[in-house]
Amino acid sequence: MRRLALLILTASVLYAQLPKSGGSSLGGSSGSGGSASSASSTTAPGWLSWLGDGSLGASNCSGSLGIGEYYYSSFTVSLGNTCTVNGSNVGGAIIRVTGACSILGTLSIAGYVSSATGGDWGATGGGGGFGAANGTAAPATLFNSSTVSVGGTAGTSGVSGGGGNAVAVNRQSLFIGEGTAFPRGGGPGGAGGSSGGAAGAGGGTIVLVCGSIDYTGGTITAAGSNGGAGGANTGGGGGGGGGVLILAAKTITVGGGSLVVTGGSGGAIGTGTSTAGGGGQAGWTKSIVIP
Repeated sequence: MRRLALLILTASVLYAQLPKSGGSSLGGSSGSGGSASSASSTTAPGWLSWLGDGSLGASNCSGSLGIGEYYYSSFTVSLGNTCTVNGSNVGGAIIRVTGACSILGTLSIAGYVSSATGGDWGATGGGGGFGAANGTAAPATLFNSSTVSVGGTAGTSGVSGGGGNAVAVNRQSLFIGEGTAFPRGGGPGGAGGSSGGAAGAGGGTIVLVCGSIDYTGGTITAAGSNGGAGGANTGGGGGGGGGVLILAAKTITVGGGSLVVTGGSGGAIGTGTSTAGGGGQAGWTKSIVIP
Protein backbone atom coordinates (compact mmCIF):
# COMPACT_ATOMS: atom_id res chain seq x y z
CA MET A 1 0.00 0.00 0.00
CA ARG A 2 2.90 2.39 0.76
CA ARG A 3 4.35 1.60 -2.64
CA LEU A 4 1.01 2.28 -4.36
CA ALA A 5 0.60 5.56 -2.48
CA LEU A 6 4.10 6.63 -3.57
CA LEU A 7 3.36 5.65 -7.17
CA ILE A 8 0.12 7.63 -7.16
CA LEU A 9 1.84 10.70 -5.71
CA THR A 10 4.67 10.44 -8.23
CA ALA A 11 2.21 10.12 -11.13
CA SER A 12 0.20 13.11 -9.99
CA VAL A 13 3.35 15.22 -10.01
CA LEU A 14 4.51 13.86 -13.35
CA TYR A 15 1.32 14.37 -15.30
CA ALA A 16 0.77 17.76 -13.72
CA GLN A 17 4.05 18.76 -15.42
CA LEU A 18 3.13 17.34 -18.80
CA PRO A 19 1.91 19.71 -21.54
CA LYS A 20 -1.85 19.99 -21.77
CA SER A 21 -4.03 21.06 -24.67
CA GLY A 22 -7.74 21.78 -24.49
CA GLY A 23 -10.27 22.42 -27.21
CA SER A 24 -11.01 18.82 -28.12
CA SER A 25 -14.22 18.18 -30.05
CA LEU A 26 -16.66 16.42 -27.77
CA GLY A 27 -19.98 14.66 -28.16
CA GLY A 28 -23.00 15.79 -26.17
CA SER A 29 -25.09 13.72 -23.80
CA SER A 30 -28.48 12.31 -24.60
CA GLY A 31 -31.69 12.82 -22.65
CA SER A 32 -32.56 11.55 -19.19
CA GLY A 33 -31.99 7.86 -18.75
CA GLY A 34 -30.47 7.49 -22.25
CA SER A 35 -26.89 6.75 -23.14
CA ALA A 36 -24.47 9.47 -24.22
CA SER A 37 -22.82 9.38 -27.62
CA SER A 38 -19.15 8.47 -27.72
CA ALA A 39 -16.98 11.01 -29.50
CA SER A 40 -13.42 10.39 -30.65
CA SER A 41 -10.47 12.70 -31.16
CA THR A 42 -6.80 12.51 -32.11
CA THR A 43 -5.93 15.48 -29.86
CA ALA A 44 -4.67 14.19 -26.53
CA PRO A 45 -3.65 16.34 -23.55
CA GLY A 46 -0.56 15.27 -21.62
CA TRP A 47 -2.35 13.54 -18.76
CA LEU A 48 -4.19 11.33 -21.27
CA SER A 49 -1.03 10.45 -23.19
CA TRP A 50 1.15 9.01 -20.43
CA LEU A 51 0.88 5.22 -20.19
CA GLY A 52 2.54 4.96 -16.79
CA ASP A 53 5.56 2.80 -15.97
CA GLY A 54 3.93 -0.66 -15.79
CA SER A 55 5.37 -1.14 -12.31
CA LEU A 56 2.38 -3.12 -11.00
CA GLY A 57 2.81 -5.77 -13.70
CA ALA A 58 -0.01 -7.65 -15.41
CA SER A 59 -3.50 -7.63 -13.94
CA ASN A 60 -6.49 -9.89 -14.66
CA CYS A 61 -9.22 -8.33 -12.54
CA SER A 62 -12.19 -10.44 -11.49
CA GLY A 63 -13.18 -8.85 -8.18
CA SER A 64 -12.76 -5.43 -6.65
CA LEU A 65 -10.44 -2.59 -7.58
CA GLY A 66 -10.10 0.31 -5.14
CA ILE A 67 -10.34 3.93 -6.16
CA GLY A 68 -7.05 5.51 -7.20
CA GLU A 69 -4.49 5.42 -9.97
CA TYR A 70 -2.79 2.23 -11.22
CA TYR A 71 0.22 1.44 -13.47
CA TYR A 72 -0.01 -1.95 -15.16
CA SER A 73 1.92 -3.61 -17.97
CA SER A 74 -1.38 -5.17 -19.13
CA PHE A 75 -4.94 -5.07 -17.80
CA THR A 76 -7.61 -7.69 -18.54
CA VAL A 77 -11.19 -8.35 -17.54
CA SER A 78 -11.87 -11.78 -19.01
CA LEU A 79 -15.09 -12.91 -20.64
CA GLY A 80 -17.67 -13.71 -17.94
CA ASN A 81 -15.80 -11.81 -15.22
CA THR A 82 -16.74 -8.52 -13.54
CA CYS A 83 -14.22 -6.06 -12.13
CA THR A 84 -15.90 -3.53 -9.84
CA VAL A 85 -14.30 -0.27 -8.74
CA ASN A 86 -15.28 0.53 -5.17
CA GLY A 87 -14.02 2.23 -2.04
CA SER A 88 -15.43 5.18 -0.12
CA ASN A 89 -18.38 5.86 -2.44
CA VAL A 90 -16.59 8.97 -3.70
CA GLY A 91 -13.83 8.73 -6.26
CA GLY A 92 -12.86 7.02 -9.48
CA ALA A 93 -10.10 4.99 -11.10
CA ILE A 94 -7.37 6.01 -13.53
CA ILE A 95 -5.80 2.91 -15.06
CA ARG A 96 -2.57 3.40 -17.04
CA VAL A 97 -1.31 0.44 -19.07
CA THR A 98 1.90 0.31 -21.10
CA GLY A 99 0.56 -2.61 -23.15
CA ALA A 100 -2.85 -4.05 -23.93
CA CYS A 101 -6.07 -3.30 -22.06
CA SER A 102 -8.70 -5.98 -22.82
CA ILE A 103 -12.22 -5.59 -21.40
CA LEU A 104 -14.02 -8.72 -22.59
CA GLY A 105 -16.19 -8.98 -19.46
CA THR A 106 -17.56 -6.07 -17.40
CA LEU A 107 -15.63 -3.20 -15.85
CA SER A 108 -18.01 -1.32 -13.56
CA ILE A 109 -18.23 1.77 -11.42
CA ALA A 110 -22.04 1.92 -11.77
CA GLY A 111 -24.26 3.24 -8.97
CA TYR A 112 -21.24 4.27 -6.96
CA VAL A 113 -21.38 7.92 -5.84
CA SER A 114 -23.78 8.16 -2.91
CA SER A 115 -22.30 11.12 -1.02
CA ALA A 116 -24.40 14.27 -1.35
CA THR A 117 -21.19 16.17 -2.14
CA GLY A 118 -19.70 13.39 -4.23
CA GLY A 119 -20.36 14.20 -7.89
CA ASP A 120 -18.09 16.42 -9.94
CA TRP A 121 -17.80 15.95 -13.74
CA GLY A 122 -20.78 13.66 -14.31
CA ALA A 123 -24.49 14.36 -14.75
CA THR A 124 -26.82 15.08 -11.86
CA GLY A 125 -29.55 12.95 -10.35
CA GLY A 126 -33.29 13.52 -10.19
CA GLY A 127 -35.13 15.10 -7.30
CA GLY A 128 -37.11 13.06 -4.80
CA GLY A 129 -40.90 12.90 -5.16
CA PHE A 130 -43.50 14.35 -2.82
CA GLY A 131 -44.91 12.31 0.05
CA ALA A 132 -46.82 14.04 2.80
CA ALA A 133 -44.01 16.60 2.54
CA ASN A 134 -41.71 17.82 -0.22
CA GLY A 135 -39.01 15.54 -1.56
CA THR A 136 -35.30 16.34 -1.46
CA ALA A 137 -33.64 18.13 -4.36
CA ALA A 138 -30.68 16.33 -5.94
CA PRO A 139 -27.32 17.95 -5.20
CA ALA A 140 -25.38 19.77 -7.89
CA THR A 141 -22.15 18.31 -9.18
CA LEU A 142 -19.27 20.52 -8.09
CA PHE A 143 -15.58 21.02 -8.84
CA ASN A 144 -13.52 23.41 -6.70
CA SER A 145 -16.82 24.76 -5.30
CA SER A 146 -17.98 25.69 -8.82
CA THR A 147 -21.23 24.17 -10.11
CA VAL A 148 -20.75 21.80 -13.03
CA SER A 149 -24.41 20.77 -13.36
CA VAL A 150 -27.55 21.59 -11.36
CA GLY A 151 -29.45 18.76 -9.67
CA GLY A 152 -33.09 17.83 -10.21
CA THR A 153 -35.67 19.83 -8.26
CA ALA A 154 -37.62 18.45 -5.31
CA GLY A 155 -41.11 17.13 -5.83
CA THR A 156 -43.95 19.15 -4.34
CA SER A 157 -47.64 18.43 -3.81
CA GLY A 158 -48.94 16.80 -6.97
CA VAL A 159 -45.60 17.32 -8.75
CA SER A 160 -42.95 14.67 -9.32
CA GLY A 161 -39.25 15.27 -8.70
CA GLY A 162 -37.41 17.07 -11.50
CA GLY A 163 -35.02 15.26 -13.83
CA GLY A 164 -31.25 15.63 -13.59
CA ASN A 165 -29.13 17.71 -15.94
CA ALA A 166 -26.34 16.92 -18.39
CA VAL A 167 -22.80 18.31 -18.34
CA ALA A 168 -22.30 21.13 -20.83
CA VAL A 169 -19.76 20.51 -23.60
CA ASN A 170 -17.52 23.34 -22.41
CA ARG A 171 -17.35 21.70 -18.98
CA GLN A 172 -16.41 18.40 -20.61
CA SER A 173 -13.65 20.23 -22.48
CA LEU A 174 -12.35 21.69 -19.23
CA PHE A 175 -12.03 18.26 -17.66
CA ILE A 176 -10.41 16.75 -20.76
CA GLY A 177 -7.90 19.58 -21.01
CA GLU A 178 -6.91 19.77 -17.36
CA GLY A 179 -7.80 16.48 -15.69
CA THR A 180 -7.93 15.87 -11.96
CA ALA A 181 -6.12 13.37 -9.77
CA PHE A 182 -9.21 11.51 -8.56
CA PRO A 183 -12.30 12.26 -10.71
CA ARG A 184 -15.56 11.22 -9.08
CA GLY A 185 -18.48 11.25 -11.54
CA GLY A 186 -22.24 11.74 -11.48
CA GLY A 187 -24.25 12.98 -8.55
CA PRO A 188 -26.84 11.04 -6.53
CA GLY A 189 -30.56 11.71 -6.68
CA GLY A 190 -32.68 13.17 -3.92
CA ALA A 191 -34.59 11.07 -1.40
CA GLY A 192 -38.37 10.78 -1.59
CA GLY A 193 -40.41 13.00 0.74
CA SER A 194 -41.61 11.78 4.15
CA SER A 195 -38.87 9.14 4.44
CA GLY A 196 -39.77 7.78 1.03
CA GLY A 197 -37.74 5.96 -1.61
CA ALA A 198 -33.96 6.01 -1.35
CA ALA A 199 -31.95 8.20 -3.67
CA GLY A 200 -30.16 6.44 -6.52
CA ALA A 201 -26.36 6.67 -6.51
CA GLY A 202 -24.45 8.37 -9.31
CA GLY A 203 -22.13 6.54 -11.67
CA GLY A 204 -18.42 7.08 -11.03
CA THR A 205 -15.52 7.79 -13.40
CA ILE A 206 -13.13 5.38 -15.13
CA VAL A 207 -10.19 6.64 -17.20
CA LEU A 208 -8.23 4.09 -19.26
CA VAL A 209 -4.92 5.23 -20.79
CA CYS A 210 -3.39 2.25 -22.58
CA GLY A 211 -1.15 1.16 -25.42
CA SER A 212 -4.25 -0.46 -26.91
CA ILE A 213 -7.85 -0.92 -25.77
CA ASP A 214 -10.09 -3.75 -26.92
CA TYR A 215 -13.58 -4.06 -25.45
CA THR A 216 -14.97 -6.47 -28.03
CA GLY A 217 -18.21 -7.85 -26.60
CA GLY A 218 -17.39 -6.30 -23.23
CA THR A 219 -19.07 -3.61 -21.14
CA ILE A 220 -17.62 -0.63 -19.33
CA THR A 221 -20.28 1.01 -17.18
CA ALA A 222 -20.62 4.13 -15.06
CA ALA A 223 -24.43 4.14 -15.00
CA GLY A 224 -26.44 5.78 -12.25
CA SER A 225 -28.69 3.55 -10.15
CA ASN A 226 -32.48 3.76 -9.86
CA GLY A 227 -34.29 5.59 -7.10
CA GLY A 228 -36.38 3.61 -4.63
CA ALA A 229 -40.15 3.37 -5.05
CA GLY A 230 -42.53 5.53 -3.05
CA GLY A 231 -44.98 4.08 -0.56
CA ALA A 232 -48.11 5.19 1.26
CA ASN A 233 -47.86 9.01 1.26
CA THR A 234 -44.10 8.81 0.68
CA GLY A 235 -42.31 9.97 -2.46
CA GLY A 236 -40.21 8.04 -4.93
CA GLY A 237 -36.45 8.57 -4.80
CA GLY A 238 -34.57 10.35 -7.57
CA GLY A 239 -32.36 8.33 -9.93
CA GLY A 240 -28.60 8.83 -9.88
CA GLY A 241 -26.75 10.73 -12.59
CA GLY A 242 -24.57 8.92 -15.11
CA GLY A 243 -20.81 9.11 -14.72
CA VAL A 244 -17.83 9.56 -17.04
CA LEU A 245 -15.87 7.06 -19.16
CA ILE A 246 -12.68 8.16 -20.93
CA LEU A 247 -10.67 5.84 -23.18
CA ALA A 248 -7.29 6.95 -24.55
CA ALA A 249 -5.07 4.58 -26.52
CA LYS A 250 -3.02 4.20 -29.69
CA THR A 251 -5.70 1.83 -31.01
CA ILE A 252 -9.25 1.32 -29.75
CA THR A 253 -11.24 -1.75 -30.84
CA VAL A 254 -14.97 -1.60 -30.13
CA GLY A 255 -16.15 -4.90 -31.63
CA GLY A 256 -19.74 -4.56 -30.43
CA GLY A 257 -18.73 -3.61 -26.89
CA SER A 258 -20.71 -1.11 -24.82
CA LEU A 259 -19.92 2.08 -22.92
CA VAL A 260 -22.81 2.70 -20.50
CA VAL A 261 -23.39 6.03 -18.73
CA THR A 262 -27.19 6.03 -18.44
CA GLY A 263 -28.94 7.88 -15.64
CA GLY A 264 -30.99 5.93 -13.13
CA SER A 265 -34.79 5.91 -13.32
CA GLY A 266 -36.79 7.82 -10.74
CA GLY A 267 -38.55 5.77 -8.09
CA ALA A 268 -42.15 4.88 -8.88
CA ILE A 269 -45.13 6.70 -7.42
CA GLY A 270 -46.60 5.22 -4.24
CA THR A 271 -50.16 5.64 -2.95
CA GLY A 272 -52.09 8.54 -1.45
CA THR A 273 -50.29 11.87 -1.92
CA SER A 274 -47.15 10.26 -3.30
CA THR A 275 -45.42 11.43 -6.50
CA ALA A 276 -42.56 9.82 -8.42
CA GLY A 277 -38.89 10.68 -8.24
CA GLY A 278 -37.12 12.34 -11.15
CA GLY A 279 -34.79 10.44 -13.45
CA GLY A 280 -31.04 10.96 -13.43
CA GLN A 281 -29.46 12.42 -16.56
CA ALA A 282 -27.02 10.48 -18.76
CA GLY A 283 -23.31 11.07 -18.29
CA TRP A 284 -20.74 11.24 -21.10
CA THR A 285 -17.96 9.29 -22.75
CA LYS A 286 -14.85 10.22 -24.68
CA SER A 287 -12.51 8.10 -26.83
CA ILE A 288 -9.14 9.56 -27.81
CA VAL A 289 -6.51 8.11 -30.17
CA ILE A 290 -3.09 9.03 -28.82
CA PRO A 291 0.22 9.19 -30.73
